[in-house]
Amino acid sequence: LKDNHPILFEGLHTTYPLTLKLFNNRKTLIRTHNIEHLYYSGLKQSASKISDKIFFSLESKKLQKYENILKKTSHILTISPYEHTYFKNKFGDKSTYIPVFYNQTPIKISISKKRFSLWHGDLKVIDNQRSLNYIIEVYKELNTKLIIASSHITASLIEKTNNIKNISIIKIIEQIELENLIRDAHIHPLVSFQKTGIKLRLLNILTHGKHLISNSIIIEDTGLEECVHMANNINDFRLKIRELLLVEFDTEEIMKRKKVLSLFNPKKSANKILKLLI
Repeated sequence: LKDNHPILFEGLHTTYPLTLKLFNNRKTLIRTHNIEHLYYSGLKQSASKISDKIFFSLESKKLQKYENILKKTSHILTISPYEHTYFKNKFGDKSTYIPVFYNQTPIKISISKKRFSLWHGDLKVIDNQRSLNYIIEVYKELNTKLIIASSHITASLIEKTNNIKNISIIKIIEQIELENLIRDAHIHPLVSFQKTGIKLRLLNILTHGKHLISNSIIIEDTGLEECVHMANNINDFRLKIRELLLVEFDTEEIMKRKKVLSLFNPKKSANKILKLLI
């Protein structure tokens, strides 16, 4: 309150000041990471414990009601075309699509000839736990190596994979370990059970990794569709994995990615925000 500068709220959960009349005359922008009540509803579907299902259900209902706080902001910065359509329909022209920011570096693909697959992610997140269980089901019937990499490894995961010879687990301590795995892996399988935001893993793999296979929920309405191989059931995943094990990652694929990822240029996105502040 000591100045009159614009305020950028990072996510719906930070917007309490907008409930105060003190901020009525300030220019404010909210970066929406998801359609939050749909995200929490999706977490409810992925949760296995009744207590978690109840918690996520209550949070979803509260967030859906609280979302009307966006009427009080000057600009809504949406994170993907899917979210943009939703917020524009509900709140009109104050919604502006600003692609997700990430550490965009020149695409440099490893020349490694290794033929393993890599799944990596934060296993504290319920949707990731459910997704990994699905990927394990895919690979346990395949004759190719899958590495699971995470900084959070549970005893239940170790027990689940203990007798599956082609699946191994690596606990990530340093970021460089993960970066090397992403570059060397020949295939990256991704699956999600809720349509929300855009996964940074997706962009990181497209920048540093080779073949990426995902289900349509992850990839639709992101602008990245032409760079990803689609599979929407376990059999399709297995077929696509067997096919890609025989396919080198070539220059044509790299050029395709460069063209698509140019849409996520951080400087261009930052300049779009700057124009809203004028």
